[in-house]
Amino acid sequence: MDYTIQRSQRKKITLIIERDSSIIIRVPHQASNDEVGSFVKRKKIRIYKKLAEKKFMQITDIKKQYV
Repeated sequence: MDYTIQRSQRKKITLIIERDSSIIIRVPHQASNDEVGSFVKRKKIRIYKKLAEKKFMQITDIKKQYV
């Protein structure tokens, strides 16, 4: 699973799943890579569930027909 880490001045770690199914993890400057890894491991089920929902929504896109 590929994800991008964005460091900023914040207090908590945040998980963002974009429309194009890219994953962004926003973390505080002082967070270590081990903390980020354990956060991603804890949220792995949620990430896969959201990615599956997005994939399902793209597959079941309704095609409009003009008659």
